[in-house]
Amino acid sequence: MHAKVKAYSPRSYAQLPMNTPIPGGAAYIGVYATNGTSESAPALIPITDKTYASAISADRIVVQNNRQANDSVTVIGLGAGDTVKLYRTAAIPYPFAEKKAAGESVVFEIGQLGAEAGSLFATVTKTGFVESLKTEKAYAAEQTGTDPGTSPGGSSPSGPSAPGGPAGGTPSPSGDPKAVPGTYVPDVKNESSGGKTYSVAKLDGAKLTDAFKQAQQEESNTVVVDLKGAVNAKVDFPADAWQTLGQRYADGIVSIVSGSASYDLPVGLLDVQTWASRLGVDPSELTITVTIEKSSESRSRDAAAIAAQSGAKLLTEPVEFHVSVGTDNEQDRQRIDDFGDDYVTRTIVLTMAVDASEATAVWFDPVTNEMAFVPAVFETMDGKTAVKLMRQGNSVYSVVNVGKKSFADLNGHWAQSDIELLASKLVVQGTSAERFEPDRGVTRAEFAGLLVRALGMSREKTASSGFDDVSADDWFAGAVNAAARKGLVTGTGDGRFDPNAPISREQMAVIVSRVLAMIGKSGEERAAADSSDGFADASNISGWAQEAVGQVVRAGIMNGTDGGRFDPSGSASRAQAAVMLKRLLQHVGFMN
Repeated sequence: MHAKVKAYSPRSYAQLPMNTPIPGGAAYIGVYATNGTSESAPALIPITDKTYASAISADRIVVQNNRQANDSVTVIGLGAGDTVKLYRTAAIPYPFAEKKAAGESVVFEIGQLGAEAGSLFATVTKTGFVESLKTEKAYAAEQTGTDPGTSPGGSSPSGPSAPGGPAGGTPSPSGDPKAVPGTYVPDVKNESSGGKTYSVAKLDGAKLTDAFKQAQQEESNTVVVDLKGAVNAKVDFPADAWQTLGQRYADGIVSIVSGSASYDLPVGLLDVQTWASRLGVDPSELTITVTIEKSSESRSRDAAAIAAQSGAKLLTEPVEFHVSVGTDNEQDRQRIDDFGDDYVTRTIVLTMAVDASEATAVWFDPVTNEMAFVPAVFETMDGKTAVKLMRQGNSVYSVVNVGKKSFADLNGHWAQSDIELLASKLVVQGTSAERFEPDRGVTRAEFAGLLVRALGMSREKTASSGFDDVSADDWFAGAVNAAARKGLVTGTGDGRFDPNAPISREQMAVIVSRVLAMIGKSGEERAAADSSDGFADASNISGWAQEAVGQVVRAGIMNGTDGGRFDPSGSASRAQAAVMLKRLLQHVGFMN
Protein backbone atom coordinates (compact mmCIF):
# COMPACT_ATOMS: atom_id res chain seq x y z
CA MET A 1 0.00 0.00 0.00
CA HIS A 2 1.24 3.48 -0.88
CA ALA A 3 -0.34 6.85 -0.13
CA LYS A 4 1.29 10.03 -1.42
CA VAL A 5 0.65 13.19 0.62
CA LYS A 6 2.16 16.62 -0.03
CA ALA A 7 3.02 18.90 2.88
CA TYR A 8 1.69 22.47 2.94
CA SER A 9 5.22 23.92 3.16
CA PRO A 10 8.80 22.67 3.71
CA ARG A 11 8.31 23.00 7.48
CA SER A 12 4.66 22.05 7.79
CA TYR A 13 2.84 18.73 8.22
CA ALA A 14 1.07 16.19 6.04
CA GLN A 15 -1.86 13.96 6.94
CA LEU A 16 -3.09 10.68 5.50
CA PRO A 17 -6.70 10.84 4.30
CA MET A 18 -9.45 9.37 6.46
CA ASN A 19 -10.32 5.73 5.75
CA THR A 20 -6.98 4.97 4.09
CA PRO A 21 -6.95 1.12 3.88
CA ILE A 22 -4.25 -0.70 5.86
CA PRO A 23 -3.38 -4.31 4.88
CA GLY A 24 -4.27 -7.01 7.42
CA GLY A 25 -1.38 -7.95 9.69
CA ALA A 26 0.48 -4.66 9.16
CA ALA A 27 2.34 -3.52 12.29
CA TYR A 28 3.85 -0.21 11.19
CA ILE A 29 3.28 2.69 8.83
CA GLY A 30 6.50 3.77 7.13
CA VAL A 31 6.78 7.47 6.40
CA TYR A 32 9.24 8.52 3.70
CA ALA A 33 10.26 11.96 2.46
CA THR A 34 11.25 12.50 -1.16
CA ASN A 35 12.44 15.41 -3.25
CA GLY A 36 11.43 13.70 -6.49
CA THR A 37 14.80 12.09 -7.16
CA SER A 38 15.75 10.37 -3.91
CA GLU A 39 13.95 8.99 -0.90
CA SER A 40 14.77 9.09 2.81
CA ALA A 41 14.94 6.17 5.21
CA PRO A 42 11.51 5.41 6.72
CA ALA A 43 10.20 6.64 10.05
CA LEU A 44 8.22 3.70 11.47
CA ILE A 45 4.98 4.49 13.30
CA PRO A 46 3.31 1.61 15.21
CA ILE A 47 -0.28 0.84 14.21
CA THR A 48 -2.66 0.64 17.15
CA ASP A 49 -6.18 -0.69 16.91
CA LYS A 50 -8.32 1.96 18.55
CA THR A 51 -11.82 3.29 17.97
CA TYR A 52 -12.90 6.91 17.84
CA ALA A 53 -15.26 8.06 20.57
CA SER A 54 -18.67 9.10 19.26
CA ALA A 55 -18.72 12.76 18.27
CA ILE A 56 -20.66 15.23 20.42
CA SER A 57 -23.94 16.30 18.88
CA ALA A 58 -24.22 20.06 18.44
CA ASP A 59 -27.38 20.31 20.54
CA ARG A 60 -25.34 19.22 23.59
CA ILE A 61 -23.11 22.32 23.29
CA VAL A 62 -24.38 25.63 24.70
CA VAL A 63 -22.42 28.82 23.94
CA GLN A 64 -22.98 32.08 25.78
CA ASN A 65 -21.37 35.06 24.02
CA ASN A 66 -21.55 38.07 26.36
CA ARG A 67 -20.68 41.68 25.71
CA GLN A 68 -18.90 42.43 29.01
CA ALA A 69 -18.51 39.30 31.13
CA ASN A 70 -16.45 36.25 30.20
CA ASP A 71 -18.05 33.98 27.62
CA SER A 72 -18.86 30.37 28.44
CA VAL A 73 -19.28 27.02 26.74
CA THR A 74 -21.28 24.24 28.41
CA VAL A 75 -21.21 20.64 27.18
CA ILE A 76 -23.84 18.25 28.58
CA GLY A 77 -24.62 14.53 28.27
CA LEU A 78 -21.16 13.39 29.35
CA GLY A 79 -19.87 10.63 31.58
CA ALA A 80 -17.54 11.08 34.54
CA GLY A 81 -13.95 11.02 33.29
CA ASP A 82 -14.78 12.18 29.75
CA THR A 83 -12.35 14.80 28.46
CA VAL A 84 -13.74 17.64 26.33
CA LYS A 85 -11.51 19.83 24.17
CA LEU A 86 -12.46 23.07 22.41
CA TYR A 87 -10.82 24.27 19.18
CA ARG A 88 -11.07 27.60 17.39
CA THR A 89 -10.83 26.05 13.93
CA ALA A 90 -10.98 22.60 12.38
CA ALA A 91 -7.41 22.99 11.07
CA ILE A 92 -5.39 23.91 14.17
CA PRO A 93 -4.37 20.61 15.81
CA TYR A 94 -4.41 21.73 19.44
CA PRO A 95 -7.25 22.99 21.63
CA PHE A 96 -7.56 26.33 23.35
CA ALA A 97 -9.33 24.76 26.35
CA GLU A 98 -9.64 21.31 27.87
CA LYS A 99 -11.55 19.89 30.85
CA LYS A 100 -12.27 16.48 32.35
CA ALA A 101 -15.88 15.93 33.39
CA ALA A 102 -16.55 15.12 37.03
CA GLY A 103 -20.21 14.43 36.25
CA GLU A 104 -22.59 14.80 33.33
CA SER A 105 -21.40 18.23 32.11
CA VAL A 106 -18.46 20.64 31.95
CA VAL A 107 -18.45 24.44 31.83
CA PHE A 108 -15.65 26.49 30.25
CA GLU A 109 -15.06 30.15 31.14
CA ILE A 110 -13.06 31.22 28.11
CA GLY A 111 -12.79 35.00 27.90
CA GLN A 112 -14.14 36.89 24.92
CA LEU A 113 -15.07 35.00 21.75
CA GLY A 114 -15.55 38.27 19.90
CA ALA A 115 -18.39 40.61 19.01
CA GLU A 116 -19.39 38.82 15.83
CA ALA A 117 -21.10 35.48 15.31
CA GLY A 118 -18.81 32.55 14.66
CA SER A 119 -18.11 28.88 15.28
CA LEU A 120 -16.00 26.72 17.54
CA PHE A 121 -15.29 23.00 17.51
CA ALA A 122 -15.52 20.40 20.28
CA THR A 123 -14.31 16.83 20.78
CA VAL A 124 -14.68 14.23 23.49
CA THR A 125 -12.30 11.47 24.59
CA LYS A 126 -13.73 8.55 26.52
CA THR A 127 -11.90 5.78 28.37
CA GLY A 128 -10.74 3.12 25.89
CA PHE A 129 -11.36 5.33 22.85
CA VAL A 130 -9.34 7.90 21.00
CA GLU A 131 -10.45 11.52 20.60
CA SER A 132 -13.66 11.89 18.62
CA LEU A 133 -14.12 13.77 15.39
CA LYS A 134 -14.62 17.52 15.78
CA THR A 135 -18.16 18.89 15.98
CA GLU A 136 -18.76 22.43 14.80
CA LYS A 137 -20.98 24.65 16.94
CA ALA A 138 -22.14 28.02 15.63
CA TYR A 139 -22.80 30.83 18.11
CA ALA A 140 -24.53 34.19 17.86
CA ALA A 141 -23.03 37.66 18.07
CA GLU A 142 -22.52 39.20 21.51
CA GLN A 143 -25.59 39.66 23.71
CA THR A 144 -26.25 42.49 26.09
CA GLY A 145 -28.08 40.32 28.62
CA THR A 146 -26.94 37.40 30.76
CA ASP A 147 -29.48 34.76 29.76
CA PRO A 148 -27.81 31.82 28.07
CA GLY A 149 -28.50 31.45 24.38
CA THR A 150 -27.00 30.07 21.25
CA SER A 151 -27.67 30.17 17.59
CA PRO A 152 -28.78 26.96 15.94
CA GLY A 153 -25.87 24.82 14.88
CA GLY A 154 -25.66 21.45 13.27
CA SER A 155 -23.28 18.62 13.89
CA SER A 156 -20.37 18.67 11.47
CA PRO A 157 -17.63 16.14 12.21
CA SER A 158 -14.58 17.42 10.37
CA GLY A 159 -12.07 14.60 10.63
CA PRO A 160 -9.74 13.47 13.37
CA SER A 161 -7.78 16.12 15.23
CA ALA A 162 -4.04 15.76 15.36
CA PRO A 163 -2.65 15.15 18.83
CA GLY A 164 -1.64 18.20 20.79
CA GLY A 165 -1.59 19.65 24.26
CA PRO A 166 -4.21 21.98 25.65
CA ALA A 167 -3.87 25.70 25.55
CA GLY A 168 -5.62 28.74 26.90
CA GLY A 169 -6.10 29.63 30.53
CA THR A 170 -6.17 32.74 32.69
CA PRO A 171 -3.58 35.33 33.67
CA SER A 172 -2.77 33.53 36.92
CA PRO A 173 -2.41 29.78 37.42
CA SER A 174 -5.05 29.69 40.11
CA GLY A 175 -7.85 31.03 37.91
CA ASP A 176 -9.02 34.64 37.81
CA PRO A 177 -6.55 37.54 37.51
CA LYS A 178 -5.01 38.35 40.86
CA ALA A 179 -6.43 41.42 42.54
CA VAL A 180 -3.46 43.77 42.21
CA PRO A 181 -3.59 47.31 43.64
CA GLY A 182 -3.51 49.72 40.74
CA THR A 183 -5.56 47.68 38.27
CA TYR A 184 -6.83 49.65 35.27
CA VAL A 185 -9.75 48.13 33.33
CA PRO A 186 -10.00 50.17 30.11
CA ASP A 187 -12.88 50.50 27.68
CA VAL A 188 -12.42 48.05 24.82
CA LYS A 189 -13.79 47.93 21.29
CA ASN A 190 -13.43 45.13 18.75
CA GLU A 191 -11.64 45.67 15.44
CA SER A 192 -10.98 43.16 12.66
CA SER A 193 -7.69 42.99 10.79
CA GLY A 194 -5.96 40.25 8.81
CA GLY A 195 -8.69 37.72 9.54
CA LYS A 196 -8.46 38.25 13.32
CA THR A 197 -10.63 40.13 15.79
CA TYR A 198 -8.71 42.31 18.24
CA SER A 199 -9.85 43.82 21.52
CA VAL A 200 -8.45 47.36 21.23
CA ALA A 201 -7.94 49.62 24.24
CA LYS A 202 -6.81 53.24 23.98
CA LEU A 203 -5.56 54.15 27.43
CA ASP A 204 -6.17 57.43 29.20
CA GLY A 205 -2.98 59.02 30.54
CA ALA A 206 -4.65 60.45 33.65
CA LYS A 207 -6.21 57.10 34.58
CA LEU A 208 -2.87 55.36 34.07
CA THR A 209 -1.20 57.85 36.41
CA ASP A 210 -3.96 57.34 39.01
CA ALA A 211 -3.40 53.58 38.80
CA PHE A 212 0.30 54.07 39.57
CA LYS A 213 -0.56 56.26 42.55
CA GLN A 214 -2.83 53.51 43.91
CA ALA A 215 -0.14 50.89 43.35
CA GLN A 216 2.46 53.00 45.16
CA GLN A 217 0.18 53.32 48.17
CA GLU A 218 0.43 49.54 48.45
CA GLU A 219 4.22 49.66 47.92
CA SER A 220 3.90 48.19 44.43
CA ASN A 221 5.53 49.47 41.27
CA THR A 222 3.24 47.56 38.90
CA VAL A 223 0.02 48.64 37.22
CA VAL A 224 -2.17 45.91 35.69
CA VAL A 225 -4.09 46.74 32.50
CA ASP A 226 -6.80 44.05 32.52
CA LEU A 227 -8.42 43.29 29.17
CA LYS A 228 -10.80 40.71 30.62
CA GLY A 229 -9.82 37.61 28.70
CA ALA A 230 -9.30 39.04 25.22
CA VAL A 231 -7.80 36.46 22.84
CA ASN A 232 -6.08 39.03 20.59
CA ALA A 233 -5.37 42.43 22.10
CA LYS A 234 -3.92 45.79 21.14
CA VAL A 235 -3.23 48.43 23.78
CA ASP A 236 -2.40 52.00 22.76
CA PHE A 237 -0.49 54.25 25.17
CA PRO A 238 -0.31 58.00 24.45
CA ALA A 239 3.44 58.59 24.24
CA ASP A 240 3.38 61.95 26.04
CA ALA A 241 1.66 60.27 29.00
CA TRP A 242 4.25 57.47 28.86
CA GLN A 243 6.99 60.11 28.97
CA THR A 244 5.42 61.60 32.11
CA LEU A 245 5.26 58.16 33.70
CA GLY A 246 8.94 57.69 32.94
CA GLN A 247 9.75 60.88 34.83
CA ARG A 248 7.66 59.92 37.86
CA TYR A 249 7.87 56.13 37.94
CA ALA A 250 11.11 55.23 36.18
CA ASP A 251 11.16 51.76 37.76
CA GLY A 252 7.44 51.14 37.12
CA ILE A 253 6.00 48.25 35.14
CA VAL A 254 2.78 48.12 33.13
CA SER A 255 1.48 44.53 33.04
CA ILE A 256 -1.00 43.92 30.22
CA VAL A 257 -3.21 40.90 30.94
CA SER A 258 -5.04 39.38 27.97
CA GLY A 259 -6.69 35.96 28.11
CA SER A 260 -4.04 33.33 28.80
CA ALA A 261 -1.09 35.68 28.31
CA SER A 262 0.38 38.79 29.87
CA TYR A 263 3.20 41.19 29.01
CA ASP A 264 5.21 43.28 31.50
CA LEU A 265 6.51 46.46 29.88
CA PRO A 266 8.98 48.48 32.01
CA VAL A 267 8.18 52.18 31.93
CA GLY A 268 11.84 53.13 31.64
CA LEU A 269 12.42 50.87 28.63
CA LEU A 270 11.19 53.28 25.95
CA ASP A 271 12.64 56.78 25.59
CA VAL A 272 9.80 58.74 24.00
CA GLN A 273 11.93 61.79 23.19
CA THR A 274 14.45 59.62 21.29
CA TRP A 275 11.69 58.05 19.22
CA ALA A 276 10.07 61.43 18.53
CA SER A 277 13.40 62.79 17.30
CA ARG A 278 14.01 59.70 15.18
CA LEU A 279 10.61 60.02 13.51
CA GLY A 280 10.75 63.82 13.32
CA VAL A 281 7.50 64.44 15.24
CA ASP A 282 6.36 65.86 18.56
CA PRO A 283 5.98 63.30 21.39
CA SER A 284 2.27 64.18 21.59
CA GLU A 285 1.82 62.71 18.09
CA LEU A 286 3.22 59.30 19.03
CA THR A 287 1.44 56.21 20.25
CA ILE A 288 3.07 53.15 21.83
CA THR A 289 1.18 49.99 20.91
CA VAL A 290 1.52 46.60 22.59
CA THR A 291 0.01 43.65 20.71
CA ILE A 292 -0.64 40.18 22.14
CA GLU A 293 -2.12 37.73 19.66
CA LYS A 294 -2.46 34.09 18.74
CA SER A 295 -0.44 33.12 15.68
CA SER A 296 -2.14 32.53 12.35
CA GLU A 297 -3.09 29.00 11.35
CA SER A 298 -0.24 28.74 8.84
CA ARG A 299 2.35 29.96 11.33
CA SER A 300 0.94 27.61 13.97
CA ARG A 301 1.26 24.66 11.58
CA ASP A 302 4.86 25.61 10.81
CA ALA A 303 5.64 25.93 14.52
CA ALA A 304 4.20 22.48 15.21
CA ALA A 305 6.29 21.02 12.40
CA ILE A 306 9.47 22.71 13.66
CA ALA A 307 8.81 21.36 17.16
CA ALA A 308 8.20 17.86 15.82
CA GLN A 309 11.62 17.89 14.13
CA SER A 310 13.16 18.16 17.61
CA GLY A 311 10.90 15.44 19.01
CA ALA A 312 8.82 18.02 20.86
CA LYS A 313 5.08 18.73 21.02
CA LEU A 314 3.46 22.13 21.40
CA LEU A 315 1.57 22.51 24.67
CA THR A 316 -0.14 25.72 23.56
CA GLU A 317 -0.80 27.69 20.44
CA PRO A 318 2.08 30.04 19.62
CA VAL A 319 1.60 33.57 20.98
CA GLU A 320 3.08 36.69 19.40
CA PHE A 321 4.12 39.73 21.42
CA HIS A 322 4.95 43.00 19.68
CA VAL A 323 5.68 46.61 20.65
CA SER A 324 5.59 49.42 18.10
CA VAL A 325 5.92 53.19 18.13
CA GLY A 326 4.52 55.61 15.57
CA THR A 327 1.90 58.12 14.55
CA ASP A 328 -1.58 57.56 13.14
CA ASN A 329 0.16 57.07 9.79
CA GLU A 330 0.91 53.34 9.73
CA GLN A 331 3.83 53.91 7.36
CA ASP A 332 5.64 55.77 10.15
CA ARG A 333 5.13 53.00 12.68
CA GLN A 334 8.23 51.07 13.71
CA ARG A 335 8.30 47.74 15.52
CA ILE A 336 10.67 47.34 18.48
CA ASP A 337 11.90 43.76 18.66
CA ASP A 338 15.22 44.30 20.45
CA PHE A 339 15.46 45.76 23.96
CA GLY A 340 19.25 45.77 24.21
CA ASP A 341 20.41 44.34 27.54
CA ASP A 342 16.96 44.50 29.20
CA TYR A 343 14.99 41.30 29.73
CA VAL A 344 11.23 41.76 29.39
CA THR A 345 8.84 39.30 31.03
CA ARG A 346 5.78 37.76 29.39
CA THR A 347 3.62 34.97 30.80
CA ILE A 348 1.70 32.17 29.10
CA VAL A 349 -0.75 30.15 31.19
CA LEU A 350 -1.42 26.49 30.36
CA THR A 351 -4.63 24.75 31.38
CA MET A 352 -2.74 21.77 32.80
CA ALA A 353 -0.05 20.86 35.29
CA VAL A 354 3.33 20.53 33.56
CA ASP A 355 6.55 18.81 34.63
CA ALA A 356 9.05 21.67 34.36
CA SER A 357 11.95 19.22 33.95
CA GLU A 358 10.51 17.89 30.67
CA ALA A 359 8.96 21.06 29.23
CA THR A 360 10.58 24.24 28.02
CA ALA A 361 9.61 27.66 26.72
CA VAL A 362 10.73 28.40 23.17
CA TRP A 363 10.83 31.18 20.62
CA PHE A 364 10.84 30.71 16.88
CA ASP A 365 13.96 32.22 15.30
CA PRO A 366 13.24 33.80 11.88
CA VAL A 367 16.97 33.75 11.02
CA THR A 368 17.51 30.00 11.46
CA ASN A 369 13.86 28.93 11.06
CA GLU A 370 14.31 26.89 14.22
CA MET A 371 12.92 27.02 17.72
CA ALA A 372 15.24 27.96 20.56
CA PHE A 373 15.22 27.95 24.36
CA VAL A 374 13.80 30.91 26.27
CA PRO A 375 14.72 31.50 29.93
CA ALA A 376 11.54 30.69 31.88
CA VAL A 377 10.22 29.57 35.23
CA PHE A 378 7.17 27.32 35.70
CA GLU A 379 4.60 27.70 38.49
CA THR A 380 1.79 25.16 38.84
CA MET A 381 -1.31 25.81 40.95
CA ASP A 382 -4.81 24.33 40.90
CA GLY A 383 -4.08 22.22 37.83
CA LYS A 384 -2.77 25.13 35.72
CA THR A 385 0.79 26.19 34.93
CA ALA A 386 1.97 29.77 34.51
CA VAL A 387 5.15 29.95 32.43
CA LYS A 388 7.05 33.22 32.91
CA LEU A 389 9.34 33.83 29.91
CA MET A 390 12.19 36.36 29.98
CA ARG A 391 13.93 37.62 26.86
CA GLN A 392 15.57 40.74 25.40
CA GLY A 393 13.25 40.97 22.43
CA ASN A 394 9.86 40.12 20.96
CA SER A 395 8.94 37.24 18.68
CA VAL A 396 6.65 34.20 18.48
CA TYR A 397 6.60 32.09 21.65
CA SER A 398 5.22 28.78 22.83
CA VAL A 399 5.79 26.05 25.42
CA VAL A 400 6.73 22.54 24.31
CA ASN A 401 7.04 19.13 25.91
CA VAL A 402 10.39 17.56 25.06
CA GLY A 403 10.39 14.65 27.48
CA LYS A 404 13.44 13.44 29.38
CA LYS A 405 16.55 13.41 27.21
CA SER A 406 19.58 11.32 28.04
CA PHE A 407 22.72 9.93 26.47
CA ALA A 408 24.31 6.50 26.81
CA ASP A 409 27.69 7.86 27.86
CA LEU A 410 26.23 9.80 30.80
CA ASN A 411 25.32 6.78 32.93
CA GLY A 412 26.91 7.31 36.35
CA HIS A 413 28.59 10.56 35.35
CA TRP A 414 28.80 13.22 38.08
CA ALA A 415 27.02 15.76 35.86
CA GLN A 416 24.35 13.41 34.46
CA SER A 417 21.27 15.01 36.04
CA ASP A 418 22.27 18.58 35.16
CA ILE A 419 23.12 17.70 31.56
CA GLU A 420 19.86 15.77 31.11
CA LEU A 421 17.89 18.75 32.46
CA LEU A 422 19.56 21.18 30.06
CA ALA A 423 19.12 18.75 27.15
CA SER A 424 15.40 18.53 27.94
CA LYS A 425 15.33 22.34 28.01
CA LEU A 426 17.02 22.47 24.56
CA VAL A 427 20.00 24.37 26.00
CA VAL A 428 22.66 21.70 25.31
CA GLN A 429 22.86 19.10 22.56
CA GLY A 430 24.67 15.80 22.19
CA THR A 431 27.45 15.14 19.73
CA SER A 432 25.11 12.46 18.36
CA ALA A 433 21.76 10.97 19.30
CA GLU A 434 23.42 8.61 21.80
CA ARG A 435 26.53 10.48 22.95
CA PHE A 436 27.24 13.71 24.82
CA GLU A 437 31.00 13.30 25.36
CA PRO A 438 30.88 15.04 28.74
CA ASP A 439 34.65 15.01 29.35
CA ARG A 440 35.60 16.43 25.98
CA GLY A 441 36.98 19.97 26.05
CA VAL A 442 34.99 23.04 25.00
CA THR A 443 36.30 25.57 22.50
CA ARG A 444 35.77 29.31 22.73
CA ALA A 445 33.34 29.14 19.80
CA GLU A 446 31.37 26.27 21.33
CA PHE A 447 31.04 28.11 24.63
CA ALA A 448 29.78 31.23 22.85
CA GLY A 449 27.12 29.08 21.20
CA LEU A 450 26.08 27.54 24.52
CA LEU A 451 25.94 30.95 26.19
CA VAL A 452 23.82 32.59 23.49
CA ARG A 453 21.39 29.67 23.52
CA ALA A 454 21.12 29.63 27.33
CA LEU A 455 20.36 33.36 27.46
CA GLY A 456 17.67 33.20 24.75
CA MET A 457 19.63 35.56 22.51
CA SER A 458 19.29 35.91 18.74
CA ARG A 459 22.18 34.66 16.63
CA GLU A 460 23.28 37.46 14.33
CA LYS A 461 24.10 36.81 10.68
CA THR A 462 26.28 39.67 9.49
CA ALA A 463 28.79 40.00 6.69
CA SER A 464 31.56 41.00 9.10
CA SER A 465 32.07 39.74 12.65
CA GLY A 466 34.81 42.13 13.67
CA PHE A 467 37.25 39.22 14.07
CA ASP A 468 39.69 38.25 11.32
CA ASP A 469 39.34 34.54 12.09
CA VAL A 470 35.52 34.40 12.18
CA SER A 471 33.93 34.10 8.75
CA ALA A 472 30.26 34.79 8.08
CA ASP A 473 30.00 31.18 6.84
CA ASP A 474 31.29 29.63 10.09
CA TRP A 475 28.65 27.70 12.04
CA PHE A 476 29.51 29.69 15.17
CA ALA A 477 29.57 33.14 13.54
CA GLY A 478 26.03 34.10 14.59
CA ALA A 479 26.63 33.20 18.24
CA VAL A 480 30.05 34.88 18.41
CA ASN A 481 28.64 38.04 16.80
CA ALA A 482 25.73 38.16 19.26
CA ALA A 483 27.88 37.56 22.34
CA ALA A 484 30.49 40.07 21.18
CA ARG A 485 27.89 42.79 20.49
CA LYS A 486 26.63 42.40 24.06
CA GLY A 487 30.20 42.67 25.36
CA LEU A 488 30.11 39.16 26.82
CA VAL A 489 33.06 37.85 24.81
CA THR A 490 36.12 39.62 23.46
CA GLY A 491 38.99 38.71 21.20
CA THR A 492 42.41 37.40 22.15
CA GLY A 493 44.28 40.28 20.50
CA ASP A 494 45.41 41.26 17.01
CA GLY A 495 41.79 41.19 15.78
CA ARG A 496 41.42 37.47 16.48
CA PHE A 497 38.79 35.53 18.42
CA ASP A 498 40.68 32.20 18.33
CA PRO A 499 37.42 30.23 18.02
CA ASN A 500 38.92 26.74 18.04
CA ALA A 501 41.14 27.23 21.10
CA PRO A 502 40.00 25.53 24.33
CA ILE A 503 38.29 27.92 26.71
CA SER A 504 39.94 28.13 30.11
CA ARG A 505 38.15 28.13 33.44
CA GLU A 506 39.15 31.71 34.23
CA GLN A 507 37.93 32.85 30.80
CA MET A 508 34.56 31.23 31.54
CA ALA A 509 34.47 32.99 34.91
CA VAL A 510 35.01 36.39 33.27
CA ILE A 511 32.25 35.76 30.72
CA VAL A 512 29.81 34.68 33.43
CA SER A 513 30.70 37.79 35.44
CA ARG A 514 29.78 39.92 32.41
CA VAL A 515 26.45 38.09 32.11
CA LEU A 516 25.67 38.87 35.77
CA ALA A 517 26.45 42.53 35.15
CA MET A 518 24.26 42.64 32.02
CA ILE A 519 21.31 41.13 33.90
CA GLY A 520 21.92 43.35 36.94
CA LYS A 521 22.73 40.55 39.35
CA SER A 522 26.40 41.25 40.09
CA GLY A 523 26.18 43.61 43.08
CA GLU A 524 26.31 41.19 46.01
CA GLU A 525 28.95 38.93 44.47
CA ARG A 526 31.10 41.90 43.43
CA ALA A 527 31.22 43.04 47.07
CA ALA A 528 32.85 39.74 47.97
CA ALA A 529 35.20 39.35 45.02
CA ASP A 530 38.04 38.17 47.27
CA SER A 531 36.46 34.69 47.33
CA SER A 532 39.20 33.57 44.95
CA ASP A 533 41.84 33.98 47.71
CA GLY A 534 40.83 30.71 49.33
CA PHE A 535 42.21 28.53 46.52
CA ALA A 536 45.63 26.92 46.85
CA ASP A 537 46.54 28.22 43.40
CA ALA A 538 45.00 31.69 43.83
CA SER A 539 48.31 33.27 42.81
CA ASN A 540 47.96 31.62 39.40
CA ILE A 541 44.68 33.39 38.62
CA SER A 542 45.34 36.17 36.11
CA GLY A 543 44.90 39.68 37.43
CA TRP A 544 42.18 40.44 34.87
CA ALA A 545 40.18 37.41 36.09
CA GLN A 546 40.55 37.60 39.89
CA GLU A 547 37.46 39.70 40.56
CA ALA A 548 35.33 37.62 38.19
CA VAL A 549 36.48 34.35 39.76
CA GLY A 550 35.55 35.72 43.18
CA GLN A 551 32.09 36.71 41.94
CA VAL A 552 31.17 33.40 40.35
CA VAL A 553 32.56 31.36 43.26
CA ARG A 554 30.62 33.47 45.76
CA ALA A 555 27.45 32.97 43.67
CA GLY A 556 27.97 29.21 43.65
CA ILE A 557 28.11 29.14 39.86
CA MET A 558 31.66 27.75 39.73
CA ASN A 559 33.57 25.70 42.28
CA GLY A 560 37.16 24.61 42.71
CA THR A 561 38.76 21.39 41.50
CA ASP A 562 40.60 18.65 43.35
CA GLY A 563 43.06 19.65 46.02
CA GLY A 564 41.42 22.97 46.82
CA ARG A 565 42.54 24.46 43.51
CA PHE A 566 40.65 26.59 40.98
CA ASP A 567 42.86 25.56 38.03
CA PRO A 568 42.38 28.90 36.22
CA SER A 569 44.26 27.96 33.04
CA GLY A 570 42.79 24.47 32.85
CA SER A 571 40.50 23.63 29.95
CA ALA A 572 36.80 23.37 30.74
CA SER A 573 34.94 20.19 29.77
CA ARG A 574 31.50 19.96 28.17
CA ALA A 575 30.15 18.69 31.48
CA GLN A 576 31.66 21.58 33.45
CA ALA A 577 30.29 24.11 30.97
CA ALA A 578 26.80 22.58 31.16
CA VAL A 579 26.74 22.51 34.97
CA MET A 580 28.01 26.07 35.15
CA LEU A 581 25.27 27.28 32.76
CA LYS A 582 22.60 25.44 34.73
CA ARG A 583 23.77 27.11 37.97
CA LEU A 584 23.90 30.48 36.22
CA LEU A 585 20.33 30.18 34.92
CA GLN A 586 19.02 29.19 38.35
CA HIS A 587 21.03 31.87 40.15
CA VAL A 588 19.54 34.71 38.07
CA GLY A 589 16.00 33.25 38.17
CA PHE A 590 15.92 32.12 34.54
CA MET A 591 15.06 28.48 35.28
CA ASN A 592 13.43 26.41 38.02
